[in-house]
Amino acid sequence: MIFGETAVVLNLLSIVAFSVLLMIVVVSAFIHLKGDSLSRYSASSRRQFYWLLALSPWFVGLLAVTLLLFSGSQYFPLLGVFELLHWHHPEEFVFSSWHSLSLGVAVAYGSFLIMRSVKKLIVNHCRVKQLHALAEPDKNNFFQLDANAPMAFTAGYFRPQCYMTSTLHSQLTAEEYTIVRLHENEHARCADPFKKWFFQLLTAFFPLAIARQLNHAMSLAMEQNADAAVVRVITDKAKIAMTLLKVKRLSLGIHDHYRLEQDALCHFGQPDREQDTISERIHYLLSDEKESVLPIYFIMLAAIPLSLVCALSADLFHHVIEYSLSH
Repeated sequence: MIFGETAVVLNLLSIVAFSVLLMIVVVSAFIHLKGDSLSRYSASSRRQFYWLLALSPWFVGLLAVTLLLFSGSQYFPLLGVFELLHWHHPEEFVFSSWHSLSLGVAVAYGSFLIMRSVKKLIVNHCRVKQLHALAEPDKNNFFQLDANAPMAFTAGYFRPQCYMTSTLHSQLTAEEYTIVRLHENEHARCADPFKKWFFQLLTAFFPLAIARQLNHAMSLAMEQNADAAVVRVITDKAKIAMTLLKVKRLSLGIHDHYRLEQDALCHFGQPDREQDTISERIHYLLSDEKESVLPIYFIMLAAIPLSLVCALSADLFHHVIEYSLSH
């Protein structure tokens, strides 16, 4: 058995793990039931909301721990709630117990997911550096690659750059080239490749089907935001849509992205496995419907009662498990 501050830290970690698990279940159920209904909201609003969903397990877990730590303090605004938030033996941690086993599994699995994502980041970062060494910037600082595959994309986690192959450049008009350049420059300005990686790290903790749905939805919102940046300069939406279709048609069957994983790129024409994304982008681009905005701040306020539920449930969950194992 472990006593003292180390035991408190381990108990706090177990509460964070429990809160994260509970929120993953809640968010997964929401995405499964209501995920498709979010398409009627604006791309920027959806993008913020998806970040909120992906971060919510960790935010709620930390908030629940904060509530527990300060519940017994004289500075806590709700003094009478201490008894409700009381958690089991905070200065005692039984190492040879289900409690320790479950925490060990959670930490080991979380560490595995983080190390796998960091490894992917390092490998792709090295490949982007090799790719960049082969590219030459044009007068717009848009890097040109001498390759037969018609592609345009943004790559690079820390200093993202925009790339276009000579084959694609030769088949675009001056206006189409400008559309592609503006789109990819927006990805670089927003550091979307790194944000995609970090978002995928967060969603790796969700069930695989839910993670794929969230990653696809975030990727679509990023592309629609970049398309919107083009519209602010080139107001002919039909021309932008035709350029999307043209680049998509030219890039059909292209799979070798310089040994870069597709997740590491923000590609102007989506790869074959995401054929429906282009149609969704064009529909959103040409739609005249007034965009709805998600009430992000009201949704963020929901994190407070959810954190309270996690803080209240931690002790209850512990005692239920102890009771079931003792009978």
